[in-house]
Amino acid sequence: MKKLLTTLTVLILAIFTWNLIIGSTIMFRPFFKKTEGVPSFEENRILVQTTEGVTQFKTDRNGFNNDEELYKTKKEAKTIIILGDSYTEALQVKREKNFSHQTMKYLEEQNDPSKIFNLGLSGLSMADYILFCENYKKKYNPDILIIQVTESDFFLDAISKSKIVYIEESKQEYSINLNQNYESRLQQVLTKIYEPLNDTQRIAMLLPFLQYMKQKAEQLYQKQTTKVNPINEQKQYDRKLLEWELKTLKEKYNIPIVLVYIPTTPIIENGKAITRDDEFSPILKSYAKKYDIEVIDMKEPFEQTYQQTKQMPRGFDNTSPGNGHLNALGHKLVAQELSKKLLVILQKEGDHAL
Repeated sequence: MKKLLTTLTVLILAIFTWNLIIGSTIMFRPFFKKTEGVPSFEENRILVQTTEGVTQFKTDRNGFNNDEELYKTKKEAKTIIILGDSYTEALQVKREKNFSHQTMKYLEEQNDPSKIFNLGLSGLSMADYILFCENYKKKYNPDILIIQVTESDFFLDAISKSKIVYIEESKQEYSINLNQNYESRLQQVLTKIYEPLNDTQRIAMLLPFLQYMKQKAEQLYQKQTTKVNPINEQKQYDRKLLEWELKTLKEKYNIPIVLVYIPTTPIIENGKAITRDDEFSPILKSYAKKYDIEVIDMKEPFEQTYQQTKQMPRGFDNTSPGNGHLNALGHKLVAQELSKKLLVILQKEGDHAL
């Protein structure tokens, strides 16, 4: 028995050491719960991530990247929920550095305290935000809705049948469907084995190693299949789909909505920092205005900050600059713009209540 325990310990240490040597630690994250109630991670689980930035935290009682203190009742405090994908989920920076947390602190400093719940989760799109609307409303009863978006959230990610939730058009009408075959049989078997276990048991049974290998396989597949559009290529946007998404969002939530648009600029290309024109932003703003939805475009704040400081809003010490997710600076810039917009909205809401 002692020999078996020693062998198991050595094996686990070897796996961790191997990952350290090649420059990226095992990604240990809870399972997703994307079709049960509100899409989330598992509740009260440890998450460790050092492949892009460095973070470690415990998910809250609902499976999100929030402090438990947030669930304590605050008198007169407005409830704001922030939906979004991995930019909002913010696994790359410490919790106190993500834009959801910083926005809440900025509002507190202005004597306008609000409860801001970070409900971001990797891979979500407009299809998820629309389908799970009633679940979000029932669980959080929000006064204001913030959605962090990218261009693909309205189009490629929203209609992809490889996603758990996707939008489909039939006979000139849109509907949202659940992909019943999202998980392979192997994934289903692994989930059944590991889900009942606590974090210590999962580590002992090498779940981090399996997750790491799955992550690397997905990255390799994406590199082989992803097509990068040339900068000067004219894009075509499905404006009918975009209008349906925004109209449906406003009808279903029926509260003030702010879209935080994250563009892919500035970037590093061929060793030089460049800025990109954004064809989608004016289209998004035009249709959003039609349905009384506010849009915060981060293109100008990102580019101006780079011009002034030569610092990029993306990239970490263990990744390449200008690529990947938002770093601490990127989150700070989003928080500053979002705070300014929320103060105006909260002031209007207060005036209407008088």
